[in-house]
Amino acid sequence: MPTANDKLEPVFLLCPKNLASNCEEFLSSGERKLETWIKSNNFQTVDFEEKDAFFNINSIADLGKI
Repeated sequence: MPTANDKLEPVFLLCPKNLASNCEEFLSSGERKLETWIKSNNFQTVDFEEKDAFFNINSIADLGKI
């Protein structure tokens, strides 16, 4: 899982296919926070030094910030 600015970026990750049913069970239980599921499994992080690598764009104004 990538990290940027000392923050986990759980939406972007490489995950083995054998965890698919485990993820389905997690979601079926009503859980939705992906980071919780990831932390319950063996994971490694990769640090991205580019501070804006995962900049969140939610509006036209945000586009001007990058």
